[in-house]
Amino acid sequence: RLLNYVEGKKQRPLEVSNCVPILISSDFLKMDTLTDACIEFIGKSLREVAAMPIDLSCLAEPLLNKLANVTSEYTLEQVREYQVSSDKKAVTDQSQANNSARQLLVSKLYRIKLEKMVAKFQAS
Repeated sequence: RLLNYVEGKKQRPLEVSNCVPILISSDFLKMDTLTDACIEFIGKSLREVAAMPIDLSCLAEPLLNKLANVTSEYTLEQVREYQVSSDKKAVTDQSQANNSARQLLVSKLYRIKLEKMVAKFQAS
């Protein structure tokens, strides 16, 4: 996908399985348009992406800020509720780690959203 993007070839659509590695690579390579496309995709598909065995809470703070901007509180609640309902199922070490990573991601995104709301309130 990255090579096709650089060469200007037709792009395959982003998928849940490839959007995070493409996001990290495109951010590292300063491919802002592709980074923004990945952020938009992840924001729209956060519940599915967060269900993958990937720790999104380790994303760089600027990427988390962008993700917080495109993610609604409703979507964050869906991810949090998914985490709560999956806690009730059989617990394995991997599923417990995935749930912890989802919980940390949701907490970070809520923190960023709250900081922005407070800053906006203080500025007015």
